[in-house]
Amino acid sequence: MTLTPYRRILAVPQVRTAVLLGVASRMPMFAGGVLITLHVVTGLGRGYAQAGVVTMAYTTAVAVAGPWRGRVLDRRGLRRAVLPSLILMTLCWSVAPFVEYAALLALAIVAGLVNPPVFAIVRQAMMTAASPEDRRTALSLDAVAVEVSFMIGPLLAVWAATTFPTSWSLYVVQMLAVAAAAALWVADPPLTRGDEPALPQARAPCAFLGRSLVLGHVPVGGDLDGGPDRDRSWVDRRAAGDRANADAGSGPVGVGVGLRGGWAAVRRAPPAGAGTGPPGRVGCGHPAAGVGPDGPSGLPAGRGGRPALRPGDHRDRGRTDGWGARVRSR
Repeated sequence: MTLTPYRRILAVPQVRTAVLLGVASRMPMFAGGVLITLHVVTGLGRGYAQAGVVTMAYTTAVAVAGPWRGRVLDRRGLRRAVLPSLILMTLCWSVAPFVEYAALLALAIVAGLVNPPVFAIVRQAMMTAASPEDRRTALSLDAVAVEVSFMIGPLLAVWAATTFPTSWSLYVVQMLAVAAAAALWVADPPLTRGDEPALPQARAPCAFLGRSLVLGHVPVGGDLDGGPDRDRSWVDRRAAGDRANADAGSGPVGVGVGLRGGWAAVRRAPPAGAGTGPPGRVGCGHPAAGVGPDGPSGLPAGRGGRPALRPGDHRDRGRTDGWGARVRSR
């Protein structure tokens, strides 16, 4: 393995700064979890189960607040996102090491909810400072920095807890975390490149469950080898609504089955010309099958100018998806 790419990217001052700030911010984070456990057991005289509850609550709060903190970071910038964390973390960890168990649990949850998004800040700063061809190297370098922090942080935590009182050890480590967050606030590394267009904003938090998923699962036809007597409707609203409700619960299983059925349809009837079906019908189908509006009919054409797929009754939609059984209409 050659180290030339890492030397090249470490020659960028902004990358070096981001790596150092990342290590300084993450080591207290990894040390804090160990110190909380040791403080509850040796300092407060509680059991390891109760210590695990505090650590779990703190870690869960950090995880739950992560998307929210990242959204604030994207919308308001680094300084406006980190400043409230600095204030609230200082208040919480100035008191938490010196109170009883119940108060420690509550303060740990509050501190976790306002924990700054260190991982997002450091990685965005490194990706912004690195050239496009060095971004994978930057992510690899950041992964190495995370592992170094994960090894050194708990080691220092155990040494401090066995050498000094756990309350003061926890206080010092958490104040180091506050100092690292303050260093991020002062440095304020750029997180976006001016020459890159901004990504479009999602219209809803669950946009991935919206039109593309529903349309991707509306069946193309009920029976690939059916006759004209089946040509009654492309998709009626009730059937589409039933299917959308079913897809919302089926999740990945429906996606996998649908993609398999769509791929089988493509293999049986590859498109080879222009669509010739009846006008006025809107086609939609599985994304993997490549089915979509294609000429007046909305059906992909097959050999001899005939539609590759016939419109079918929604009562037969199961066969299109490869289920091998019909779904009875209500």
